[in-house]
Amino acid sequence: MKLFSNLLLMVIFFSCQKNDVTPPGLFIEYPSYGSSVRSTIIIEVNVTDNGGIDKVDFIINDSLHLSDNKFPYNYSWNTENFENGEYTIQVVAMDKSGNSSEQKIKVKVKNGPGNYIPELIEDWNFQYKIDVQEPYVYAAPGWQGLWRKDYRSDESEWEYLGFSDTTAFDYGQRYANIEGLSVYGSEIVVAWNAQGLWRSIDGGDNWERTDTSLAPLPRDYPYYWYGLKRSPTNPEMIIALEAGRAIFLSEDSGTSWTWLHGPVSSLYSTSFITWHPFKAGEVWVHGYGGIGLLLEGFLNGYSDFGKAKELEVNLKEINDYNYFRVNDISFNKNNVGAIIINAASHYPSNGYYISTDGSKSWSKIENDIPIGDILIDQRFSNNYFIASGKNIYYSNDGLQTANLIKSFEYGLVGDGLMIEDNLLFIATVNGVYQLNIESIR
Repeated sequence: MKLFSNLLLMVIFFSCQKNDVTPPGLFIEYPSYGSSVRSTIIIEVNVTDNGGIDKVDFIINDSLHLSDNKFPYNYSWNTENFENGEYTIQVVAMDKSGNSSEQKIKVKVKNGPGNYIPELIEDWNFQYKIDVQEPYVYAAPGWQGLWRKDYRSDESEWEYLGFSDTTAFDYGQRYANIEGLSVYGSEIVVAWNAQGLWRSIDGGDNWERTDTSLAPLPRDYPYYWYGLKRSPTNPEMIIALEAGRAIFLSEDSGTSWTWLHGPVSSLYSTSFITWHPFKAGEVWVHGYGGIGLLLEGFLNGYSDFGKAKELEVNLKEINDYNYFRVNDISFNKNNVGAIIINAASHYPSNGYYISTDGSKSWSKIENDIPIGDILIDQRFSNNYFIASGKNIYYSNDGLQTANLIKSFEYGLVGDGLMIEDNLLFIATVNGVYQLNIESIR
């Protein structure tokens, strides 16, 4: 009888062992499929099994990194030891009966400027920069970093490229903003205010700061980079503006920088850059004579990609009204020597002015076009777009007249017009929009 009982127990035991063919339950809780990761992350998994877990293997790109046999099952992955790019995370769970389950996800490692990765753009209500390089439109909405999306697809989502950093707020929120942005092919150059000048040559996967070799400033503040623009005739040439009204030039697409003109001893002015689209190497810088509204403006012209200062326009000769300053500057395809400005001061000095003799003399263009940012459509003669308030205007007669073509519920962003692929891109405080130019014409 005792022998029979023992045999029965053995049959029951081995039957139970044989019948345990259920694999463990397994789910990767973090990170999520397709997400971007940086720094050190914890790969978290939820594993269940009635008979108990033997081990959980964490495999990255077919390489075993950890066999974990203690609950809770997770792996601390330092992504900074890996190049930026796409990786496959594979987790294999094995129970005590030898049954196994596995799950794979793909993530993008994106280490670079900034200390965190926002999930989305939360707020467009900033003075931000845009640039367009087919097939992407790039935007840098305030302190939220640099983003891009495929403008050809209505289903495309904004992709984060870096530059969100809470530590940058040590200088104040504005100093966490991207103030300049230039894209050429896979090259991206960024002016990140007090955080430096940065460059990527692979579409934003990897970044290098490029202003660290510049000499220390004779003041208590760091470099404040307030803007940069790439030459339309030679993409290797980029002008960057420092807050002291200093002009710096890169002749190697943002890899290195050389001081050209202007003081760096103090925070002196707010400045803007405009390259001449029809005269190679000619660049203009305009702005205010200090930080504030009730200050005189300035307008300077440079040749040889900013190396030679040619003109310092006396704005009093254009209009002697106090605080007269240039709001924007443009040119004319039919007369490459012509310079067009619109001025913001006080009525009646506001308006559009033109010089056809190299700024020696100026005349006011008698029109009723509102003051705003001017974008010349270089493909056609006398074609301009103007962004003013909440409205976009179009002129095809050299700014003699202009038609209202689009009104937005929200305001427009300064320096927020771009043309690419026969589309007009418009930066507003509610996002970036695009209009088909042929339908406008």
